Amino acid sequence: MKLVSLYESINDKGILKALFVIGITASGKSVLSKPLNFFARHLDIDYPQEFYSIKNDIDLGINGDSTIKRNLMKHSIEITKAQLKSYTNNMLPIVYNTTGVNLHLIKSKIECLRALGYDVGIIHINADLNNVLKRAKARRYGNNKHRHVPETFIQDSYKILQLNANEYKAMVASDLNSTKHIIDFYKVVQNNGYMGDETITNVYKLAMDFFNSPVKNPVGKSIINKIRNDNLKSLSDVFNKSELDSIYTLWK
Repeated sequence: MKLVSLYESINDKGILKALFVIGITASGKSVLSKPLNFFARHLDIDYPQEFYSIKNDIDLGINGDSTIKRNLMKHSIEITKAQLKSYTNNMLPIVYNTTGVNLHLIKSKIECLRALGYDVGIIHINADLNNVLKRAKARRYGNNKHRHVPETFIQDSYKILQLNANEYKAMVASDLNSTKHIIDFYKVVQNNGYMGDETITNVYKLAMDFFNSPVKNPVGKSIINKIRNDNLKSLSDVFNKSELDSIYTLWK
């Protein structure tokens, strides 16, 4: 995929900010993050997977061809990573929707973003498991049949994410100069079957306060100063290619 330059002003709001919205399948990540579409660039591996599965009528369920599903996953990861490189090169604000189940991968992605100068926050949707299973089943037999996820996978993911919650909470650090796997904030949002306007509005306000706040990451501060002082435009003007390639290997 060819990367497209999206030059933005160094004085724009939201630069070098990334928000992770985590939650198991059908927990409401898209509903919660949709109001931010106009402001931030979205990353979600489900988008290319769903697009190509519908276009090519690929069954993503337990009866689907494992080789085809594996190749589609690989292709979707490549597309998402290409988007990441384009967005971060221009320091744009990012919303990343993910299950948050694989703690190791999430930490690696956070390390990648922090090495690029980004501040990172996490909003965790703690959804009621029974309601999630109902929504997931409706997807399979409704218009979104290509988004099918086995119940056992959802149940296992729910248990793992509950355990991961304490890990995420422990990653919030007041000293942003030290560890690699640190975040600016961690917020749990409860979804017992319906997220009303008040919940969505409160999350939107929290997200926008984060996006509009000054960059705290010392790497990000240094980048902003260099870009302003040297009249540069993007991260590729600050880092050399080998440095960027090395950092992007962390996004797996």
